[in-house]
Amino acid sequence: MDIKNITIIGLNALGGSLGIALKSYNPDYVITGIDKGSVIIKAKNLKAVDNGCLYNELEDGIRNADLVFLATSIRGIKELIPKIAKVVKKDAIVTDTGMVKRDISELAREHFKSGGNYIGGHPVVGFKRGSVEFSDPYLFSNITYALTPVVSTREAVDTLVRIVEGIGSRSIVIDPALHDRLIGEINNILQVITIAHINSVFSDLDEDLIDVAIALSNERFKKFSESLLIEPYYWIEVFKSNIDVIKEHAVKFIEHLKGTVQNLESDRFYEDYERARDYISRIPHFKKGFKSKLACLYVDIKDKPGSIAELTSLIAKHGFDIRDIEVVKIKEGDSVLIKVAFKSQTIASKVGMILMDAGYSYTTYQSYEIDGIL
Repeated sequence: MDIKNITIIGLNALGGSLGIALKSYNPDYVITGIDKGSVIIKAKNLKAVDNGCLYNELEDGIRNADLVFLATSIRGIKELIPKIAKVVKKDAIVTDTGMVKRDISELAREHFKSGGNYIGGHPVVGFKRGSVEFSDPYLFSNITYALTPVVSTREAVDTLVRIVEGIGSRSIVIDPALHDRLIGEINNILQVITIAHINSVFSDLDEDLIDVAIALSNERFKKFSESLLIEPYYWIEVFKSNIDVIKEHAVKFIEHLKGTVQNLESDRFYEDYERARDYISRIPHFKKGFKSKLACLYVDIKDKPGSIAELTSLIAKHGFDIRDIEVVKIKEGDSVLIKVAFKSQTIASKVGMILMDAGYSYTTYQSYEIDGIL
C-alpha cells in the first residue's frame, strides 16, 4: 500500500516521538497532528508534524489520511474509534498505541465491520508519559512493537509492519487476546505486586522506623518501585481492560510464592532459582537500542569542570568510538566514577591501556549495558 498522508491523534510524548520517527524514516510523509492549538505549535517546532488540526476539526484531519495513529489514553482511543470509522477512507489503516488490546479490538471490530483496516498496536516503550516537549527521536529504536490485526487485509498488515520496522522497532503480529494475557502476566501484575509489596513493608511501621527503612532502601528497591510514581489513573484504565487476566494470574503467583518460600530451606530452592534465572537470561535488553553486548570501562576521574571532556577527548583522539557513557557515582569535590562503553572487549582493552598510560585508574565489565527504553 502507498502511504503518504499520516495523521497522529494525541501529540503527547509518545505521539510526538512517533511523528519525529516517521519523518526520519520517510521525509516525504505528510504528517498531520490533532491536539490542542498550543500543543500543535510545539509539535511543529519539533518537526514532529507538518500540519495541525484541533480536536473539533477531527474530520478534516483524517479525511485524506492513508494511516491514522491513535496515540491517546485507552479511554480516548475507545471514544475516537466510532468517530473515525465514519470518516476515514475505506482503504486507510487505523491503528492505536494502547497497552491492552481486547476491549479496543472488540470496539473496532464492531465499527469497522463494513470495511476498512483496523490493526491494534502496542509499542513496548515502557511508561513514556508527558507532554510533546519530551518527544524522543530514539524512542522506537529496537523496541518490540506488537501488532494485533482486527479487521484488515494482509497488505495492510504488511504495510504497517514495514513502517514500524522502518522507525527502528522489531514487530510481532499477535492475537489481541493472547497479547493481553501475556502483557497482563508479564507487566500488569507487576504493578499490583509492587503496590502490595511496598504497603506490606511500610504500612505497619511508625514514622521513625519508616525513615530507617527508607535509609536502608537502595537503588534496586527504588528501581523495582519507581513505576508507582506514575499517576494511578493510567493504571486504572489498564486494569479495567485486563482485570480477568490479572486476577487469574494473581492466584497463580500466590501459589508460586508460597512454593518458593517453602523451598527456601531445601535443595528445591536451587531448582526454582535456576529455572527463573534461565528464563530471564533469555530476555534481551535493548533499552538504549544496542543489539549486542557492550564492553564497559569504569573510570575514576577528578570531580572538576571539564574532567569528562578531557576523558572523552583522549579516547576520541585515538580514534575510538564511545557507544555509551554514564555518570555512575560522584563523591563531590573529590572523584567521579564514569561508565564508558565500547562495541567490543578488544576495543575496551585498547582504550584501557591508553587510559592507564595517561594516569587513569579503571575496572572492566562486560554485559548488556543497554539501560534505556522499555
